Amino acid sequence: MVAFLNIISSFPTIVYSVLLAFILAYWLLSLIGLLDIDILDLDLDIDGDIEFTGLTGSISGLLISCGLTGVPLTIVISLLVLLSWILTYFTDFFLLQLLEPGWVHNVLGLACIVISFLISVPITARIIQPLRPLFQTHDSRLGSIVGTTCIVTSSKVDEHFGRAEITKDSDAIIIHIRSSEPNTIHKGDKVLIIDCDPDKNIYKVASID
Repeated sequence: MVAFLNIISSFPTIVYSVLLAFILAYWLLSLIGLLDIDILDLDLDIDGDIEFTGLTGSISGLLISCGLTGVPLTIVISLLVLLSWILTYFTDFFLLQLLEPGWVHNVLGLACIVISFLISVPITARIIQPLRPLFQTHDSRLGSIVGTTCIVTSSKVDEHFGRAEITKDSDAIIIHIRSSEPNTIHKGDKVLIIDCDPDKNIYKVASID
């Protein structure tokens, strides 16, 4: 136990230990309802036309090229941090602990941080692959739903982001929604679907009030 604590609190493992602590705190707050699971979600539409501009566009392009789309970004980040922590911990335990503290140890530790993350990327892409259907936002069973209502599930709804849940044939289906700003739409509100972009599976909504 002492050796475990020494490793997770020393370089290089401590880098991912700190990140993992933030991830655990986030999921704890999500479980008690203080945060949304999609708080960091870029709302990527891998089937639509994507224009990679600015920082968000660069991140979007990187995620798509690495196969890290189709699930909420928070899940992707959590898996990346967890896997990187595991790889770094065991590398530290079996290799770096044999070295004396010094510049060699620090250089190898820095390399371990980078390499562990790079190895975690394809592993995470493989893990989330079977999870994508759970977060699918388009369903052929929807048909024409313009004029019906849905329940907002995201923390906000604006011109670039938003999700809602609609019930069809006793099934709850998640859809992408958008709304003009400013608005007073919040999570849990019932909104009216007033228009649809069939090419991108995006629905425009308005507050019932």
